[in-house]
Amino acid sequence: IEQDALGVPIEGATRAEVSLRAAVGRVGVRAAADPNLLVGGTLVAPWPDRGRWTLDRVGDTARFNLTLDRRHDLSTAVWPDRSRVTVELAPFVSLTLRATLGEGTATLDLAGLVLTEIAVQGGAGRVDLILPARGRLAAEVTSGTGEVTVRIPAGMAARIRVEGRRGSVDVVGDYQPDNGVFTSPGYGTAAHRVDLTVRANVGRITVLGVRSL
Repeated sequence: IEQDALGVPIEGATRAEVSLRAAVGRVGVRAAADPNLLVGGTLVAPWPDRGRWTLDRVGDTARFNLTLDRRHDLSTAVWPDRSRVTVELAPFVSLTLRATLGEGTATLDLAGLVLTEIAVQGGAGRVDLILPARGRLAAEVTSGTGEVTVRIPAGMAARIRVEGRRGSVDVVGDYQPDNGVFTSPGYGTAAHRVDLTVRANVGRITVLGVRSL
């Protein structure tokens, strides 16, 4: 098993584009405790060529890409315990996040982060996504064959568009429904709000509003 420590300094970055692709394993994303790090955490993979990451910088923007692959000749039961990713992101840098997930479990705790755009593609596993508590952002969440839970913190207004009818979507909270769109009272004038689109292709998506947390 190979383990790689992630330790990318901020070095003047004010924005970061983060892309995560994990075919299998346990994935965690949260705010970093170290104020000097743009990206921290660990990457654990059974073989060194299965997990890798890259970083590019253009001006004040950093682009971080992490990939965790699987070996198709191994049983899927082996992978969740041997493949793990923990990514810690700078809480004061403006971020975009794209996560493509497969088998296993993922907890994306974004409550302490500043994000303008989020795109999460679930796979066959289970995803728990906690949205930021502040700011204005656009988010897209698509389920595979597994389950995705989206949690909207207190104080974050939401407009939720439900697309795709092959899977199951449940929206729970103080939202006004209108032909597949669920909106918080006062959304248009809210200082902190998310424009969220959810697509349940096959699996299940549950959106939990403030009263359900």
